[in-house]
Amino acid sequence: MSNRSMPVHLLIKDPDLPRPSISLSPSNVAFLGNNITIRCWVNDLNKKIFIYLYQTDAYWMKLKQRSEESHAAVAMFTIFNVGWHDGGRYHCRIKPPSDFFISYSSSDVELLVVESYLEKPTIYLQPMEVVALGGKVTVHCRSKYQAETYYFQKPVNPAPPLFMVTDRATDNFLVISNASQEDSGRYRCSYSPSLDNLSYKYFLSEPSDPVELLIADPGLAKPKISVIPGRIAVLGSNITIRCRVKSPSKSCYLHKAGDKQKSQMAKPVGDMAKFSISSVSRSHGGIYTCSYRPPTDSFISSETSNILELLVTDPSISRPTISLIPTELIILGGNVAFYYQTQERAVGFYLQKSGEQMSRQLMEINETLAKLTISNIQVYPGPASS
Repeated sequence: MSNRSMPVHLLIKDPDLPRPSISLSPSNVAFLGNNITIRCWVNDLNKKIFIYLYQTDAYWMKLKQRSEESHAAVAMFTIFNVGWHDGGRYHCRIKPPSDFFISYSSSDVELLVVESYLEKPTIYLQPMEVVALGGKVTVHCRSKYQAETYYFQKPVNPAPPLFMVTDRATDNFLVISNASQEDSGRYRCSYSPSLDNLSYKYFLSEPSDPVELLIADPGLAKPKISVIPGRIAVLGSNITIRCRVKSPSKSCYLHKAGDKQKSQMAKPVGDMAKFSISSVSRSHGGIYTCSYRPPTDSFISSETSNILELLVTDPSISRPTISLIPTELIILGGNVAFYYQTQERAVGFYLQKSGEQMSRQLMEINETLAKLTISNIQVYPGPASS
């Protein structure tokens, strides 16, 4: 016969024992090699107790540490030189020293361990970084690898607490509705990878680069946006988008609708900031606005400017033909109709007068023909081109 095994204690949950509380310090996020302190305490207890700290998961629970027998109603458990195996869920229980009764567990806290091999996610705001008071904005977090859980962080501190957890597999997001000044600030995000091994469940990526959410102040004058040489740019050409401000500003921002990249920033010179685009490509076409931040440290911005639509001409696309009816010589007060004809299907037609930045969108008749009528001609409109 073999020797007897080591004894095990069968403990009975006692509902009369107070349930302890638990917290993590300085944060529930630890880098490898950090020290983390887990605090467990009970209120209004006048007898000696042991305080037990357990690490637990869905399928197992193990005793991590036990305090000394004491009248003290608080115990501090320090995990030195945190390793990947220390990630997980923790709870506390209390036990009197003289019997086999134990309290119900405290709530769980989760310790996440940052693993540097996980690639940082990217974070962006839609529709843009500037939102009106009461408006709606979505914070997106995207990872290269499939993720189990995403975490959004605000504010950004050396060891920030995680204030929001959501569960989506690929493109996670945090929706902020009815935005207020309290929602402004810097946001980062992290993710836990989707791995079969439960030991990796509490790995966390390094946080993303920060993105700033700014609240628009309707009391600030709106900026004005323009582009030179014009809003129709030739593929491969160079253009400059200008943002003109009337109020003092420390920085101006150029926003492109639908762009997942951060808005460009430029320092104004006088009352104008310039954003240069070299070698225009198809991707540069789109809707632009600009805004500025006043010379304060708060996350306040002006409202966005008027809309600038940048169109890019592609020499590989066949030129349209333009014609006038009745003739190219129009009587003052008369009407003229511009007709555009293309050989390819088009999604939009534009008419631009030479020397003007603005262009007019024509009324589409079908996918290859469009028309624009100008009534009561007062000044000869001059040559027009597509």
